[in-house]
Amino acid sequence: MDFLAAVGAFVRVAQSHSFSRTAEELDVTQSRVSKQITMLETRLGVRLLSRTTRRVRLTEEGSHFLTFALRMLDGLAEVEAQIGSASGLPSGLVKIGSPSAFARRYLVQSANRILDKYPALRLEIVTGDLAEDLVTQGIDIAIRFGTVSGSMIAKRVGNATRVLVASPEYLNRAGEPMTPEALTSHQCLVYLNPDAGSDWTFAAPSGRRRIAVTSRLQSNNADVVKQACLSGGGIALMPEWLFQEELRTGQVKRLLPQFRPEGLTVTLAYVSRSFVPPKIRIVLDALSTDLRHIIRRQKH
Repeated sequence: MDFLAAVGAFVRVAQSHSFSRTAEELDVTQSRVSKQITMLETRLGVRLLSRTTRRVRLTEEGSHFLTFALRMLDGLAEVEAQIGSASGLPSGLVKIGSPSAFARRYLVQSANRILDKYPALRLEIVTGDLAEDLVTQGIDIAIRFGTVSGSMIAKRVGNATRVLVASPEYLNRAGEPMTPEALTSHQCLVYLNPDAGSDWTFAAPSGRRRIAVTSRLQSNNADVVKQACLSGGGIALMPEWLFQEELRTGQVKRLLPQFRPEGLTVTLAYVSRSFVPPKIRIVLDALSTDLRHIIRRQKH
């Protein structure tokens, strides 16, 4: 049985935690995938995966082998890229991770531009508002708002402004806070962004002010927090791009304009590797240009 094909199947199972999904992606039977994994385990003399009826997990040895397997496949991609570089056209699949709201509003447009320019490329957009392990998710590039793990390479593209907002309905009922400290007595809507932290921080002439807000409603989905805010549920601190239209039409009001909320560092994160395939480099550069344009547009 082909060792390289078995390694590829193992990587897909490790990333998807599913034999059936891997079989579907590779267009083979599930029993064939199982035989490939068994062959690898026999050849290596270790158990790579722990299988239950509900879940497939990497063993400790499997985690070590996954790192090796990814390096090996990267090396193969490098050889293929160098051999095929004469055409000058990147090809293949690039998997992009993004917060759901940002993907819907901006990333789809950017993806369409990339695909129009590079017809041999394919893109897969994986949405989610929780920080994920790029390796196990099989993500090539992740758009991040906030800090990035030291295990990844982060290409900084700018700083996204945030706004403190509430609907007229909420302000008529609860009043308007006049200082950051007053937020502790208001209903705050908290966006659980693991890359950004939970405290709300403001810049003022007197210095930086960090407020530990509490909330009866919080979510890891930006759209949920936005809708709760629009329906009068409380005060939200969110990226400005998420509320641009609502600020313009008066559906929400910007609060504490004299206190500037701390922004979010916008980065493109990818797994550290000695070689970045041309297809990933092309998408990195295109996304970097688009993100910088979006950030500049916010400030004018």
